[in-house]
Amino acid sequence: MESTAPMPGTVEFMGLPTGPATLTICAYAQRDGLGSLLAEGESLLSLAPGVHSNVTLTLIGVPDAITVNATTAALVAGETAQCVATVYDALEAIIVLPSGSIEWSVTPSTVATITQEGLLTAVGEGQATVIARVKDTTISGSFVIDVVPPAMVPTPSVAPMADAWLLGEPYGAVHLSWPVPPTGVIAVLVYRSTNPSAPIAILEPSHNWFVDSANLYPTGNVLENTTATVSMDTTTGVKTIFDTSITYESTLANLMDPQQTLTDDTLQITCRRMQLTPGFKTAYHLRWLYNGALTVAEFSRATGVYALRLSSLSPASQAVTNLMPPVLVAPDDGVLPLDSTYQCATTPGADSYTLQISNDPSFPPATSLHSEMTVAMEGSAAITIPLANLIAQYGMTTDTPIFWRMGARKTTEPLPATVANPNYAGWVYSEARTYIFPAVTSAFSR
Repeated sequence: MESTAPMPGTVEFMGLPTGPATLTICAYAQRDGLGSLLAEGESLLSLAPGVHSNVTLTLIGVPDAITVNATTAALVAGETAQCVATVYDALEAIIVLPSGSIEWSVTPSTVATITQEGLLTAVGEGQATVIARVKDTTISGSFVIDVVPPAMVPTPSVAPMADAWLLGEPYGAVHLSWPVPPTGVIAVLVYRSTNPSAPIAILEPSHNWFVDSANLYPTGNVLENTTATVSMDTTTGVKTIFDTSITYESTLANLMDPQQTLTDDTLQITCRRMQLTPGFKTAYHLRWLYNGALTVAEFSRATGVYALRLSSLSPASQAVTNLMPPVLVAPDDGVLPLDSTYQCATTPGADSYTLQISNDPSFPPATSLHSEMTVAMEGSAAITIPLANLIAQYGMTTDTPIFWRMGARKTTEPLPATVANPNYAGWVYSEARTYIFPAVTSAFSR
């Protein structure tokens, strides 16, 4: 108990020698000076005959008990908590002591450490006893805190399943999504179901993966080979390095064995995304690379308090059919199809074909002509859109560039939810060809 309000009074001393003196005042629980000592204070003064001295005394509460607690009852290794000591006098009133009056300690030090400001740091799994003692007294208090393993990182899942689909241009290719990784995950690894032991991609923490068609259908030197290094500070659990280097080659073999090393603080791994063959059907899996606190037994022989670990392999996503873009047959680029027929070679795995014609090379749905067939004859698909339809659509009052392309899809599988425009749902499109439609004269139009 500390009083800041002045309490004036007059004290006369008789028969005391002159010179330096110490004035001590004590406050007791009873008016007669009996009972528990609650507070005391002292001041130095100089005594002289007939001289009055003004003295200011500060009464400081006398500790009788102390309680200790923290902002949490459990920590994971590497986390911190502020400890608080509350001091009481004999009447159980709270006492505010001067700064530095509390001494802090914790045992064992392999589980936790503490500063003299009461900041507790968890080190290894187990229980630790935190002790606060009023300096220069035997008055102390304590509490027990648990240092627990980190929450188990769950097995990832791929969701929604319908997003695991090969999408045709202009929407891209495979799009996987999954729940946001939990705290502690520092990388996401992607696997194909055909080889769940060797990843095809490693990503910084995210909740989706989008692969454009250039990487799914590589031509020339675009087979992707990624070497990744991920490192972590084992004292804090914070990622320190995420470095990838990508090379593109034309002769990469399938990576059937996992080429990786995983130590306490570093993962080095090779990821290889191979070309897909026409009509190939596959699904995808995920793993999370995460940090986890070491157990007490591990701590005794490890250099840090965190370690990198790999989660279990996720269940497979919905299998997807990867169709190759159709190869155009006729007409040749730059040739006007006088018979109004456009033709492509059949695509393995596809059972439906479409033709798009537009005066815009981006084929906007609002201005494109569209026709579809579901049966391909003798290795090719031929679709007709009469030239008169083009005249009706675009006018053709001047020489007009016309663009056309053909698409393929597999209609027996559900359409992906990510495709909003039904004109493009699930289509894998060929390259575009073009020709010049000559200006239409009035005689021709009649």
